[in-house]
Amino acid sequence: MTARNDTMHHVGRRIAEIRQRTGLSQRELAARLGWARDTIAHYELGRRALGLDRLAAIAEALHVSPATLIARDAQGAILLALDARPELLAQVDFFLTMIEQSDDPPAL
Repeated sequence: MTARNDTMHHVGRRIAEIRQRTGLSQRELAARLGWARDTIAHYELGRRALGLDRLAAIAEALHVSPATLIARDAQGAILLALDARPELLAQVDFFLTMIEQSDDPPAL
């Protein structure tokens, strides 16, 4: 399997997982987006490549960040989504600044 196909399948599985966790059927998600149910099925199965605009629309319909659909794990999603949450980004920046200024930085 190529890296592109692997990514398409991974993102499709994440869409399906989050959709199911929120209690939506493919038909209900498709209705929210104004798309055909088959379109959602193709994305979830990794049969059709997702453009950024479509990825963003699905994320919005599922009430998650696009990073959540791309990340390989929950921590990765948080890191990818930091720029969408300025308060978290500010906290990370503060923490890193404190480490840089410290004479005895904490062991990580």
